[in-house]
Amino acid sequence: MKLAKKEREELLSLIERKTATQRDVMRARIALWAHEGHPNTVIARELRVSVQTVCAWRKRIAQHGAQGLREGERS
Repeated sequence: MKLAKKEREELLSLIERKTATQRDVMRARIALWAHEGHPNTVIARELRVSVQTVCAWRKRIAQHGAQGLREGERS
């Protein structure tokens, strides 16, 4: 998965933001690690989340770009 330069910069900025939520930072890190070519198992182990979580967010980011990190409305 490859991110545009602008998307990558936005994600790096998000990670550094002190007001960012932990889940947003985790999602940004998943995207950045995926961009760097790390396999799902490595990302999951390093970020201490499930492989299913990594797969779900990689898929969503691949479909929607960095904007996919935001959760949709819940019913």
